[in-house]
Amino acid sequence: MSESTATEPMTICSVVTKSHLALARVLARSVKAVHPSAQVYVLLADRVDGYFDPAAEPFITVQLQDLGRQEFVERMSFYYTPLEFCCALHGLLHVYMWERTTSPAWIYLDSDIYVLSSMSEVMKALRSASVLLNPHNSSPASPEFVADTEVANLRDGLFNGGFLGVRRCEQSRPFVSWFTDRLGQFCFDGVRGLFVDQLWLNHVPQYFRDVTIFTQPGANLAHWNLYKRTLTRDAQGRYLADGQPLMFVHFSGWNIEDPDAVSRHVTTYQNLQIPQLNIWRELAQRYRAALLENGYATVCQWPYAFSKFDDGTEITWTMRRSYYQEICTGRAPPTSPFARGQEFRKQSEGQAS
Repeated sequence: MSESTATEPMTICSVVTKSHLALARVLARSVKAVHPSAQVYVLLADRVDGYFDPAAEPFITVQLQDLGRQEFVERMSFYYTPLEFCCALHGLLHVYMWERTTSPAWIYLDSDIYVLSSMSEVMKALRSASVLLNPHNSSPASPEFVADTEVANLRDGLFNGGFLGVRRCEQSRPFVSWFTDRLGQFCFDGVRGLFVDQLWLNHVPQYFRDVTIFTQPGANLAHWNLYKRTLTRDAQGRYLADGQPLMFVHFSGWNIEDPDAVSRHVTTYQNLQIPQLNIWRELAQRYRAALLENGYATVCQWPYAFSKFDDGTEITWTMRRSYYQEICTGRAPPTSPFARGQEFRKQSEGQAS
């Protein structure tokens, strides 16, 4: 971890279920190791249910009841899967940051991010940007990575949803409102050609003013750009990407049980011998150790609060989608969907017969 600190005011936010709490702890502690005065907010897309003490965490815990539009939140918690729900809450998290904090700007980071050095350059870019986006790639792919990058970007989005900045200004408020609305209704994974929140970001530069596309090589190192980066260490042992400080690593699709593999999303690296992989694996081992130190083995087993009806029976993917169709057609009753276990089970039995 870099020993350098930054004076730039820093506010970070993220979203997790409680089974991913160790990731949020590592994110928060890695941020504060570089920016000791930083404020880190983590929205729990779940319920505490006595599994941990929010006040003891290295971040400010935002719970679902702290958000507005509670009926909207409950409906989303039913018709979205856990991944979809986490992504759908990004919009409401930005609303919370706007309405419940005084931060002049904030950075959203996915929980599977590990901060290594100052992010002041990001905050500097936000001084003149309403919204800051980070592209998966900023130059054409080499032949062996076209399918894994350019083709994947056409399918999954040009910009990475795991790193996004917002400045409190007149130009960004319409973005926050639009993003919240779209994610509340259309944040599915693989339905209607959607990939949770990420494809919506393609529209941002054409819809909103003063959007900055941030391309510094030290930000958001991940499987989609690793092969493009020259990774080294300087005389003080600090990590560099293309000669610039490596700000943070995004372990998207990485598996703690197979830390040397870059990501489940890309198999091309398995057949390559490139120098970048040596430092990547070194970083992955450090990240793995940090997760284990922060309780990963325990928290990964904690149950998701919205996986069952009030009567304790499981909610299936089909039931979630059936409820969404009720919402879309105006047929959803005013009662909580979690109280309708028997009704949904009868529907499922009727469809199966």
